Amino acid sequence: MVPTGSLLIYDADPAVAGKAAAEVDGSVRPTAEAVLADTDALVVATSATDRLPLLDTAMARGIPVFCEKPLAAGLPEARHIAATARRLSARVLVGFQRRFDPEYLMLHRLVASGAAGQVLMIRGTAFDRTLPSEGYSSTAGDPFTDCLIHDIDATR
Repeated sequence: MVPTGSLLIYDADPAVAGKAAAEVDGSVRPTAEAVLADTDALVVATSATDRLPLLDTAMARGIPVFCEKPLAAGLPEARHIAATARRLSARVLVGFQRRFDPEYLMLHRLVASGAAGQVLMIRGTAFDRTLPSEGYSSTAGDPFTDCLIHDIDATR
């Protein structure tokens, strides 16, 4: 077992894994299985199309998981993950980091308190600071699961 507090990094591109490991003082593992075999918790930040096997393995082994959104590439996979998590009492948290942004929290307080008045319509526009990498769009899911989901989450 690796020392407590160690970060194990895997990426299909060894250069990407090396860069990430250097940024967080982590150590690179040659395969995802090598990470899964020696970890107490897992962050899944792969493309949506590659998440299911990692989540299935982690849940089966009782490894708590933080999974970036969207949870899966499609509804059947998401339902499978949810059913598996329920059946195994697995701990899986889906990353909705924007719900904790100060601006989102402030707006939520204003609306919930009535200070913003009655909400009749919501119109959202989202821009990221940088353009996504080449090939990102083909693996990230559609604009609804990748971006609009934050707006839907914010309205709850």
